[in-house]
Amino acid sequence: MNIFSKIIKEWEEAWKDNKEKQKSFRDRIDRENEKFDKEEKEANFFKDNVLNSEIITNNKGSLPIKGYQVGNIIIDKDKKTAQIEIKQAETIGKQEQGAWYHIPFYAVGHFICKNIEYKIGETNINGGVFLISKQENKLKLFLNHNRQGIEIICEAIEVLNFKEQKIDIKDFQDIETGMKWGKYFSIKEI
Repeated sequence: MNIFSKIIKEWEEAWKDNKEKQKSFRDRIDRENEKFDKEEKEANFFKDNVLNSEIITNNKGSLPIKGYQVGNIIIDKDKKTAQIEIKQAETIGKQEQGAWYHIPFYAVGHFICKNIEYKIGETNINGGVFLISKQENKLKLFLNHNRQGIEIICEAIEVLNFKEQKIDIKDFQDIETGMKWGKYFSIKEI
């Protein structure tokens, strides 16, 4: 093989490799766009169907709610309500004097499901799940973490509160890790 053939072959291989990298990059961008569109759709559904949902976004919280952000779920059988705790621990960007900083943000909030029917059970899902949908004239909520699940059907969901809490970085890290492993997720009936 002469030198020119070798150069042409290496150039063709580099061209092919570059095209594969571009396709991989485009595929990754498409997946990110699909994820963003799905999350935006879920956030809009939450805003449109949950009373006082602006309390979360007005207090620096983010939508949609992620499955691992669900904490205690308290079912009041007599009042036919479910109070659900939400914990958000995220790193948010803040610009100050031309520089960007990443600071920990931690907030706790609660919302209530009214006039509920519910089922508690074990699932085969390990991770956190927060799904909200419409079923006829009612809202259906499925919450799960570490194989504990609850399905709630209710007439209305209302955000009660959502407030930032100042904590140190060590507590933030412990809470953030604990949330992802389901440390705060529990279902209680009273």
